[in-house]
Amino acid sequence: MLAPYMGEGGRAAGWTWSRGGKPVGNVGGAVSREAVLLRYTLTRGGGEPEDVQDALPLVWTPCTFGGSRLWFACPGCATRRGVLYLSPAGSRFRCRECHGLAYRSTRMDALERATERVRTVQRRLKPVGSYDPFVVPPQPKGMRATTYERVREELREVQFRRDEIYVENLAALMKRLERFTKR
Repeated sequence: MLAPYMGEGGRAAGWTWSRGGKPVGNVGGAVSREAVLLRYTLTRGGGEPEDVQDALPLVWTPCTFGGSRLWFACPGCATRRGVLYLSPAGSRFRCRECHGLAYRSTRMDALERATERVRTVQRRLKPVGSYDPFVVPPQPKGMRATTYERVREELREVQFRRDEIYVENLAALMKRLERFTKR
């Protein structure tokens, strides 16, 4: 089935997954030195299954100290990429730019970023149990007291900054509500 595309030394593989014993998806592929050929079935929002065949060109670049590195050439824009994505709305593998994808952190507002920073610092203290953004966890076993004090102080600082942003957002909301109620 995929053999004519693979050429000499190519490889092929396929996977099928099921839910409740009923097949719900499959993907198969063949790899050669020049490209990866994917064949898969997509079903979006309970619609009809769509069979897709997507050829993903490969590019080889020489490394400084010998050997070579393998890249995808995005079929949408022909740029060299390390990773291609199948977006929730798309049916083809393309790069982040072609799909208009962004990192989660670029879509966060200041309060969300500050809260994420609190979580990051708090994880360094290995909290036990559920996440509580207002608690400083006790000193983890094996952590030096000086390290714990430094991380605890950093946690207090990022919590304070998060709270400042929260108060700023609340003040802005109150101003908007005042303008709305005066109408």
